[in-house]
Amino acid sequence: MDLCENAVELGFTATSTPREVVSIAGKLVDERGYSESVYDTTRSLMRLQRQLRTEQAGAA
Repeated sequence: MDLCENAVELGFTATSTPREVVSIAGKLVDERGYSESVYDTTRSLMRLQRQLRTEQAGAA
C-alpha cells in the first residue's frame, strides 16, 4: 500500500490544513488498515507535504 497514493485518494494535497492531514491519517489507519499509528502517519504525511511544497516552489 502506497501512503501517498492512498492519501491523495482521500483528499490529501500540498495545501491540506493540519486538521485535514490528521483526519486523512486517521482514515488511512482506521479504514484502510495502514500499519503505522495515526501519529506516525500524520508525521509522514506532513513530511510529504513539505516535500511537495518545496518541489512546487522550485518549479516556479
